[in-house]
Amino acid sequence: MWTGILNGKIIEPFELPEALTGEAYLHFLQNELPNLLEDVPLETVRNMWMGRAGAITWPALSPDLSPLDLFYWSAIKEKVYGKPIRDLAHLKVRITEAAESINNRRIARHISR
Repeated sequence: MWTGILNGKIIEPFELPEALTGEAYLHFLQNELPNLLEDVPLETVRNMWMGRAGAITWPALSPDLSPLDLFYWSAIKEKVYGKPIRDLAHLKVRITEAAESINNRRIARHISR
């Protein structure tokens, strides 16, 4: 699963292929991610990319944990695995519901600054 936090809002979880190759990830970046960001102002999108040559400098292989590592995935796991899961489809529904719950409670706005 891929997700993000931008301007205090969770970007919808997206299921990546089980065998994630460079080609599959490039397809995601070029074709799927723009759809996930369609409600984000263009200026914000232009300035959000991290990397050694991105708008936000970020060292290669940085060991720093992000808010997604420290908060989001922990909160998702707590909500998703709090009760037994029937199958893969049920797991996907639980992940989406957990992300919506976090967005609706407006928690992410406190951690993405």
